[in-house]
Amino acid sequence: MVATVPPAPPAGQTDILSHLLGHVRQTPEKTFVQAELPDSRDRITYARAWRDLNSYKAEYVRQGVRPGGVVLIFLPQGWTAIAHYLGAIAHGCIASFMPCPSAKQDADKYWTAHQKLIERIEPAALVTNDAHAEQMRRNGLVQGQTVLMHARAPDLLPDGESVAWTPAASDATPILQHSSGTTGLKKGVMLSHRAILDQTFSYARSIDARADDVVVSWLPLYHDMGLVACLLMPMIVGQTIVLMDPFHWVSRPGTLFEAIARHRGTLCWLPNFAFDHLARIVEPKPETMSLATIRAFVNCSEPCHAASFRRFAEKFAPLGLADTALQVCYAMAETTYAITQTSVAAKPRTIHVDRVLLHEQGRVAPPASPETDQELISTGPPIAGTDIIVLDADRQPVADGIVGEVNVRSSCLFPGYYKLPEETAARLHGDLYATRDRGFISDGELFVLGRLDDLIIVAGRNFHATEIETVLNRVDGLKPGRNVAFGVANTERGTSDLIVVAETFDDAGADASTPLHKSLRHQVREQVFQSLSIYPSEVRLVTQGWLLKTTSGKIERNGNAAKFTREKLDIASRRASA
Repeated sequence: MVATVPPAPPAGQTDILSHLLGHVRQTPEKTFVQAELPDSRDRITYARAWRDLNSYKAEYVRQGVRPGGVVLIFLPQGWTAIAHYLGAIAHGCIASFMPCPSAKQDADKYWTAHQKLIERIEPAALVTNDAHAEQMRRNGLVQGQTVLMHARAPDLLPDGESVAWTPAASDATPILQHSSGTTGLKKGVMLSHRAILDQTFSYARSIDARADDVVVSWLPLYHDMGLVACLLMPMIVGQTIVLMDPFHWVSRPGTLFEAIARHRGTLCWLPNFAFDHLARIVEPKPETMSLATIRAFVNCSEPCHAASFRRFAEKFAPLGLADTALQVCYAMAETTYAITQTSVAAKPRTIHVDRVLLHEQGRVAPPASPETDQELISTGPPIAGTDIIVLDADRQPVADGIVGEVNVRSSCLFPGYYKLPEETAARLHGDLYATRDRGFISDGELFVLGRLDDLIIVAGRNFHATEIETVLNRVDGLKPGRNVAFGVANTERGTSDLIVVAETFDDAGADASTPLHKSLRHQVREQVFQSLSIYPSEVRLVTQGWLLKTTSGKIERNGNAAKFTREKLDIASRRASA
């Protein structure tokens, strides 16, 4: 008999770790986390998870970490990081996963970039490994009463379940989720036990999640999709997590399908670029790859494209991919995670609209001609306990089929950003959260067009940066996912210039005088024009590594626009002084 998810948390289980303890008592030897990491294949049972988190809780006590404070965990993806995280929550702290610098990053510059964040938070503890601890000290990140803890094997308690357990209050804050927005300093999203549980049980029902599901994920745990959908929800529901490394997956994407086949995975969350990355690079190998057990690949965290689904489905149908397996979710950290979800019993709905009317007049209508046809894919209806209200610039509700800003009311809503009252006031309007996303409602389902902050207005015409970047992903010779579009004010023309910066696969971006460089620039201009009827004012081709990205892998649009402008000014200054 399949175990289904109850409609609400069982009586008395009002904090997230009480649910983990329930599984420890009912299914102690069930696999909680199965590591599929380059250096680990550890199997963590629910019983061991409880033992380890209590052992780390005791370590926090020994180290003098004060309950109620924030614990920032700078550790590579793996069980040690998770155990420290859960131990901090058990100790009554506010836990937060943080990214570590990659091998390609300058470590000192990385830690310097985090200095203001850490100074604002004043964490009770920083948890990291020996190498990073030394770098943190060298860059002045350990100050005041902050305890610097070196991750190590804890002194294990003889019987984890014998530890006295007092559930936390439902309105207490166990986690701080640092959003990785493409603009500005990371903002810590405070989430209560109640919000996490409301999200879990509402979202689990929307995707028909079950205790016998196996979630396979390479997603970083320091972002909401990896944290909530692929760690906290499985823990609360009682599922098994197959945990992979994000850097290893990027270099060997086929390992995802191999892990799904090996562990009979049923649920997997991916950002849209990952569907294209897999379809472009991975060759189906039925002998080691099977997708027959997958009930849902959920596309989330960036604008979703029907074309990406089509390419993925066509490429991997031979692996047993079900027709209904490709689904869409709209989510953000401020609502704990999911806002909408398409039905796992059917294919997501797509519609064809007139692109000109959509972007210039903000209304949905059938395409007037093939040239203006734009296909959009639904993100689904709101999950239970969540309402979506689309508002105009005066914050007045608009009718269905009219574009406006997506606002959300939800039992899963955050109370504010940690120690950022002005930013909180700018986004929370009473019980409504202003997402800064543009979209519209059609037949009860939400269609998301892109960020308001990503809107580029050229000669009175509106363009979303993401739709331009989608075009660039199709240009041969450019590195997919490593491009950015933005507007730069042109005071002489009284409008904005459309600027495109893209990385090339080789050194074609290094020398603007080569025929290859000129040919690529011409292709970019022509493909953008053919798709969107606009020529970029400038196409800048650069070598790999030029573009700035956030810790979640998203292009940092404002940072790249500033870098582009800086370099233009430097060039102009050198020419003037020559």
